[in-house]
Amino acid sequence: MMQHCFSEFLSQPLYQFEYKQLHGGFSLNSSYLYHVNDKKYVVRMLGESLHFRKSEIEAHLLAATLNVAPRVHYYDKNNYAFTIMDFIEGATLNLQQAQSVEVLNLVAHKVKLLAQVEVSTLSNIPKRDVFRYIVENYEMVMRNPEYAFLFPLLEDMFSKAKIIVNTIEKDNRSFVLSHNDLHSRNIFFADNDVLFIDWEMVGVTYQLYDLANYSFTACLSDEQDVFLLSKYLGCEPSHAELHQFRKMKLLAMAFYITSIFAWVEKGPSDFSLDNVKRYEDYAALFAHDATANSSDFLFLLGISALKEFSVRYDIV
Repeated sequence: MMQHCFSEFLSQPLYQFEYKQLHGGFSLNSSYLYHVNDKKYVVRMLGESLHFRKSEIEAHLLAATLNVAPRVHYYDKNNYAFTIMDFIEGATLNLQQAQSVEVLNLVAHKVKLLAQVEVSTLSNIPKRDVFRYIVENYEMVMRNPEYAFLFPLLEDMFSKAKIIVNTIEKDNRSFVLSHNDLHSRNIFFADNDVLFIDWEMVGVTYQLYDLANYSFTACLSDEQDVFLLSKYLGCEPSHAELHQFRKMKLLAMAFYITSIFAWVEKGPSDFSLDNVKRYEDYAALFAHDATANSSDFLFLLGISALKEFSVRYDIV
């Protein structure tokens, strides 16, 4: 079937057709690198429900027209089961690149392009209630006896997340089109530009959520946050805007943490809370090595983020 699809959009006979699976990430979707007629393509196979497959493809097509995502050459119009897109000759961001002035400027620009899309024109892209997902993940984790030793820390984080979302609601933030999973592995840096991939979490979400999630996962400093927001807003952020942004980072962290523990069923048998490194150490490895997806590694990443959440909450 895939050979037919390539023949259709290339409009020529196929004299080369090779492929292999690309590894990295943790989701129901999978990606493959295809060599077809001396050119490379990525085929993304979508394993989510039909509603989310439609949402991802609509978002990717729209983002590609804005030069925010790779060009899509072909997609399954019947079952929305796959897309065929450009292969990007480059690499996803490492932590040093993610913190650079050049990339911060580009990320702010691309996130702003998405935020300027009129949400009423989006037929398949849903509103994403971030806190609802936090609640669902949290309840799943709290039913797992393997995590009983973490329950006090998780309960504390969840109670603080409820306070945060209540204050964010009072801020009356706008809702905009958002990638919702904006971290280093989902951003390619090539030819002095960035492109976002993996649109499975796309939705209409709080304005600044994408930047907040990016800031947390890229371990940005306060000064880098000011620069990022300045590029997005077109002016230096006020004290109130910076405070709101820090709360949004905490919300993104709570989602990140509960998602990891909902995905990973248990931690390493020799685990000790005292031996967990700083979140930045795990974040750097996560960005550097796309195959760092073992349950043990993700568990430690989640623990370090949980400890980081407590520190940041006390500061905010």
